[in-house]
Amino acid sequence: ITEGWDIYQLMYSGQRLIEGELSWTVEYLDKLLITQFLFFLPAFFGTIKVWFIISAFFVILGSYACFVLVDDVLSTNPNISIKNRKNSAIVAAISTLYLFSVLGPLQNLNAVPASSALISLSLLLKSSFSRENKKVYIPSFFLSALFASICIGVRPFFLFALIFSAILLLFPLLKNFFGINRTLLISLLWVTLVGIFGLLTNMFPYIIIGRMD
Repeated sequence: ITEGWDIYQLMYSGQRLIEGELSWTVEYLDKLLITQFLFFLPAFFGTIKVWFIISAFFVILGSYACFVLVDDVLSTNPNISIKNRKNSAIVAAISTLYLFSVLGPLQNLNAVPASSALISLSLLLKSSFSRENKKVYIPSFFLSALFASICIGVRPFFLFALIFSAILLLFPLLKNFFGINRTLLISLLWVTLVGIFGLLTNMFPYIIIGRMD
């Protein structure tokens, strides 16, 4: 298994962070700042195996999130039995685990953002809303936006796909419970939170040290 140049480059950036140097301030790096933070621990312990553990943790959470997500979406269809719904969710979770850990090696950078995308969507749809009481659970809602910002920060090409997926899933499930206007407002708030978390993670450290240039 080859880890790819990204991993070695980011291990180096993690070492520079330990020395107190943020990416872009001295050397060019074709990644946003969040990736340097993620590689702090692998660089601190001096081994890619720590990144493997971090990736495995994200993949396990992402696979469970996939199970929850599929189970929740299929629950809105009365023609699908509970047994078939659970079986479909299990197949989806196992497939996700296989795809992320075998076809895309855990040493690779992509396992973390892809898993974060699933975790974000699952938190957004399953944990953030009580359709019976028409309530939004703020902690889960914020966590969803945080994981989305991690996903996009590590791999910016997830931006449109993740936001589009979130809105596409929100409307059919929530418009009948909250109404179109409120669902639009919730969607806009979520997108705004994703942007705020992204800015805080990738720009605020430069503001602190006075290096926005």
